[in-house]
Amino acid sequence: MNVSALVLILGGALFALFPALTWRKVARLERSGVRVAGMVTRADLLRTPSEPSEMQVRFTTFDGRDCLTHFDVLPEDRLPIVGDEVRLTYDPKNPSRTRMVQTRSTNPATTLLAPIAIGVVAIVVGVVVAIVQLLG
Repeated sequence: MNVSALVLILGGALFALFPALTWRKVARLERSGVRVAGMVTRADLLRTPSEPSEMQVRFTTFDGRDCLTHFDVLPEDRLPIVGDEVRLTYDPKNPSRTRMVQTRSTNPATTLLAPIAIGVVAIVVGVVVAIVQLLG
């Protein structure tokens, strides 16, 4: 098999695998997670237009544990201000696994689909290159 075909296939598989696994974790959290309201306790403004802002959110689990978590807020999303309420989903077994449920940038389809598609395209191109090399 041609080295370039092998690189495309393996590189594409790795490029698609990591976002796919992340998407799986997000889907599991959406399916079995608990939704709660959180309160923004800190919101750092953008340092540059391309850098995400950071916010700190405090929430209480249904069993009464007080939790503090951090989120990056991408430039296309509105940065909440201190005191704003945000909707969260957390894993009841591990509340540190938390995600916001109300922003465009936290939608797995917008953030993970492109790398998965690029990885699949690289795999297909690698397979085509390998077939052409075998037949030619």
